Amino acid sequence: MGSEMCIRDRIVAGDVMDYMIHIDKVWDNAYHPFGDWEYFALDGNNKAKVGMYVERGSREHFYKFEINNCTEIGFPHNHMHEAVVKDGHIEKCKIGIKSNGTDCTFDNVNGRDCKTYFLLTEDARAINYINCHAWNNPGYIKDTIFADISSLGACTFRDCYSD
Repeated sequence: MGSEMCIRDRIVAGDVMDYMIHIDKVWDNAYHPFGDWEYFALDGNNKAKVGMYVERGSREHFYKFEINNCTEIGFPHNHMHEAVVKDGHIEKCKIGIKSNGTDCTFDNVNGRDCKTYFLLTEDARAINYINCHAWNNPGYIKDTIFADISSLGACTFRDCYSD
């Protein structure tokens, strides 16, 4: 998939670490977003626990990316709101996306060989998942979960499927 997306920046974990990228934007003003992240690849190299962790953020945009080989979670977000995550690929992470934010959109973010692709925590609210597809090779299929949902918020899945 990388050749189709024209990845500009690739980061590979060289040693054991908690996060490859950790964003913690203090919400001093909700109208000043952290920015756009596009055309990047993060390879956890089975050494990084987490790929892209957004602890707090507002109106970020993540476009055309790959996150691979993280031992725990590819893309967790906690207190991220009004973000757009589009045209991404997450592969070979225990959990693909862990959602604990509000008013976000995940569009065409696909996963491969993740034990759980979507994990929605109790605080996830009004998150839209559109055209997301998760699939597993035969060695990963047993005991996999497409969406583990404990959220009481109005999260929607549209044109999403797993195989």
